[in-house]
Amino acid sequence: MTTGGSTYRRTRGYQLVYCKLLGAARDGRRVSYAEVSDILGSLAADPDMISDANQLLEEMSEDEHEAGRPMLTALVVTGKSIPGDVFFSVARRLGRLASADPAEEMKFWMAEERSVYDTWKPRIRD
Repeated sequence: MTTGGSTYRRTRGYQLVYCKLLGAARDGRRVSYAEVSDILGSLAADPDMISDANQLLEEMSEDEHEAGRPMLTALVVTGKSIPGDVFFSVARRLGRLASADPAEEMKFWMAEERSVYDTWKPRIRD
């Protein structure tokens, strides 16, 4: 379902960012775009490395959607503590968000973020 020609799904950067987001989901916190960029930047010497964080996050959103889970990328926020435009455009393309109204986008994002935390929170086993 990717929109671009390249896929980053099997790269080390994808796995590292995914693990970072899973940890954040389990801890009930967010991750900044700067943190994602730092992870990718630390791998810049790798010729197979991702240079486009937005493409990586788009593919990750698609993967989570296809797996029937909420968009883990809801936890990635800008310096304004909200997701970037790519989050909302991918959500619309996947049919998860119907509106481009900013109020509806925020409502969707907050619900999606809660859903991510609920999906990944640690469970107590008997």
